[in-house]
Amino acid sequence: MAPPAPAPQAAATTTTTKSVKAPTAKQYIIAALMAVLVAAIIVTVFFIVLSPARILISVADASSHKTADGVELALTLSVNNTSTRARVEYDNIYIDVSNSTVAGGLSFRADISAAVAGPLLQPKLKETRINATLFSALKGEPLMVRAFTRNMTNNAFAVTVTAVARFKVGFAQTRLYDIKVTCAPVSFFPAAAELSGVPPAPLPVLCG
Repeated sequence: MAPPAPAPQAAATTTTTKSVKAPTAKQYIIAALMAVLVAAIIVTVFFIVLSPARILISVADASSHKTADGVELALTLSVNNTSTRARVEYDNIYIDVSNSTVAGGLSFRADISAAVAGPLLQPKLKETRINATLFSALKGEPLMVRAFTRNMTNNAFAVTVTAVARFKVGFAQTRLYDIKVTCAPVSFFPAAAELSGVPPAPLPVLCG
């Protein structure tokens, strides 16, 4: 009887351990530079997208007419959002009319159309017209009317526009910005030019 065949020997296994090299100083520097570059790109895009839009404000029309109780001044304000990306949300728009283009004149707040009494959302590349009148402050006050309008011969009023606004792109929005500009000189009395000898400023009167 033949002797039993020897059992096959298990194949020898070899375990290879791969060594992991620590990042070199050069790799650390490259990674840091890439992080700085990405952060710079994010900040740049943020400021480009959410930077305040340029808003052009002007007095597009100004007029006056006598009433039984005095005189009413009327003006139309043009507010132009020139941004191709951002919408503008205005809060608390105020229009003040002064009877002088220098400090120290009499000033009254105009009544703004009820259509823009609340927050006003203005789309991009949009011009908005705001109508306002100055009457309630002068109603029934003939002496004040005479002083404020210089007996309706004043040819150089100043219109100051004050507002709070934020700019929106998609769901992102900026912080609130204060806006305050003055438009001058504005003429509500065309006939005053004949008395003063100074021609009225042509419309629109740009604010700055």
